[in-house]
Amino acid sequence: MMSATGDQIQFSPERDCKPLKVIGAASHWSCCQWDLQTWVDKLNGTLFTFRLHPNNPADDSVAWENESAAKYELSLHQFIEWRSGNIPSTSDNPLKNVPQNEFWAYSSYNHLAKIKSPPSELSSCLKWSDLGFGNKLGDASNSTLWIGTKKASTPCHFDTYAYNLVVQIRGKKKWTLFPPQDTPNLYPTRIPYEESSVFSEVNFEGINPVKFPLVSRTTPYIVILEPGDVLYVPSHWWHWVQCVDDDDSTMCVSINQWIPMASDKMDSIGEALVSLLTSHLFPAHQPPDENWLNDPNYPMLSPQTSLQLIRQLFEKISTSDQTEDLSNNLSITRMPSSAEYIEPVSQQNLSWRPWDWSVPSSSLDNRASVIPEKEIINAILKPNVISEILKNLLR
Repeated sequence: MMSATGDQIQFSPERDCKPLKVIGAASHWSCCQWDLQTWVDKLNGTLFTFRLHPNNPADDSVAWENESAAKYELSLHQFIEWRSGNIPSTSDNPLKNVPQNEFWAYSSYNHLAKIKSPPSELSSCLKWSDLGFGNKLGDASNSTLWIGTKKASTPCHFDTYAYNLVVQIRGKKKWTLFPPQDTPNLYPTRIPYEESSVFSEVNFEGINPVKFPLVSRTTPYIVILEPGDVLYVPSHWWHWVQCVDDDDSTMCVSINQWIPMASDKMDSIGEALVSLLTSHLFPAHQPPDENWLNDPNYPMLSPQTSLQLIRQLFEKISTSDQTEDLSNNLSITRMPSSAEYIEPVSQQNLSWRPWDWSVPSSSLDNRASVIPEKEIINAILKPNVISEILKNLLR
């Protein structure tokens, strides 16, 4: 537990760069006590996009969003009806013929400010300023809603901007986090591409030690969030997140907001560089039977627009004070004294047991004689390469 005098301590995202958990900090939020029927009633009329993935996939590849088995627009009533296995034969539920025990489902990145029929009663209970993190946090308009079934997961990644504050509302979620220095051992990739997200090629649902031996060198931090718990995720920390409810019919719900930092200005130039490279390389080299965008509907910037954006961002940085006061922006200013640092997990407790992997030495040297175009392009887009380009531009 963190040492402090009084009920709160001073907080700085630049200084406090380890994940923190506050048990039960949001337990007083009314939505943390809603039962399933209340959720259906309160969010009546709101549709969510759910993507489905098989519970038992045929291989050990990552469950990418652009490779989901199917996507459906559902009300919460339809979603819960499917999970319970009680869809009437006369129902028009789109999932009526989808076996609920064969798939997990996830509705992610539901920005409340962009939902067509925003659930007002949910928005009104999101009292971020009541959590003990200061009074400069956003409201519901800054919040993002996540709804999933057991086994629903987000691929391991880190966010290139901001830091993250997460509230677990219903069910349980397991967070496996890695510090930024683990990046070389997590096989970073920008294919599939998603602006502001650097993914890992590793499927943490079932790690292949022959393909990804360097994972054994990482330092994971693992925490399970229960309803009312709050998690602080520092900037650039990797995280693999999975719903771990014991009841297959339970709905797992969490809400978060990303909070900007001064360093986001420089990170935004790095992302604009990635956008410039992908806009040139993807159209020319992506095979017709593949999709290198995590969200196929995401509009890619043109090369000209990306170049213009880079110039504008550099001009903005060069004409502004790098130490400017961000006190009027969203920020965590204090941390509850009950906040606890999440500690690294000892190797004896790791589910993937990297310390006793039997990796044939020949597998590390048995590289293909011909490197696929995709791997060449991905190498160009690696975070360390973008960082070097950015350093050269700053000179």
